Amino acid sequence: MGLSRCLTLPILAFLVLLLSNYYIVVVLALQPWIGVPALLHALLFTLLNVMILISHGLAVLRDPGQVPANYSPDLETDQSTVSKGKERRFCEKCGLYKPARAHHCRICKRCILRMDHHCSWLNNCVGHRNYKAFLLLVFYLFLGCSYSLAIFGGSTLNNSSTYQFWKVMYGVCLVVGVLIFGSMQAWYAYLLVQNKTTIEFHQGKREGWIAVKAGQIYRHPYDLGLLANLINVLGPKTKYWLCPMSVGHIGSGLWSRTLSETHINNILADSS
Repeated sequence: MGLSRCLTLPILAFLVLLLSNYYIVVVLALQPWIGVPALLHALLFTLLNVMILISHGLAVLRDPGQVPANYSPDLETDQSTVSKGKERRFCEKCGLYKPARAHHCRICKRCILRMDHHCSWLNNCVGHRNYKAFLLLVFYLFLGCSYSLAIFGGSTLNNSSTYQFWKVMYGVCLVVGVLIFGSMQAWYAYLLVQNKTTIEFHQGKREGWIAVKAGQIYRHPYDLGLLANLINVLGPKTKYWLCPMSVGHIGSGLWSRTLSETHINNILADSS
């Protein structure tokens, strides 16, 4: 993935907005606050923006995960390739077999491992290898907008002698940002605790309806339980959960542990 991916209007606009917001908060809003509190706020806000830039850069530049050209599912050892009675998943557009949770992106023109969606703001797919970076990007953007609103609101209230139209518009934009990224954070937290992607959520609604019609109970096959789901995406060490660069735990993405496999392993462990 080359740096040419970054030269798109949405990415450049995002960077301009981020830097503009940093200037307004640190230079304009915090300027009247002289002393240690202002310095601490500036340092914390700078750190927050650094984490946003790192998460954004990784989400843009890191390959989300492509199905290898020589991939062929082994049905004896990889039961996750079996889906709804179909022994193998074959992509007609790529001319390749694809593992479970992989889907073809018509924009990237290839199959993406554990594909969530294609994001125009990143000029990249959100998939197996950059999913954690994307989740943390949303998380840090929500914190950044909330922190900006708190600092700017406090500064404006303390210096409310003059009315300025741009301050009102900027405050409105921050409120909108908090609502947008707060909603996105809630949505992806909901998916995270169930180990679902956006695509799997929509597929699950249909599969759940079919199960109800058949008098059965549907459960997402990759939902391993709350803690296991968090570890699956964020990593086994909680101290690295908020670090977008810590992805050594994710594996190849060609195989995903399922609920049935976990149940069988638990039974074997109990019987031994």
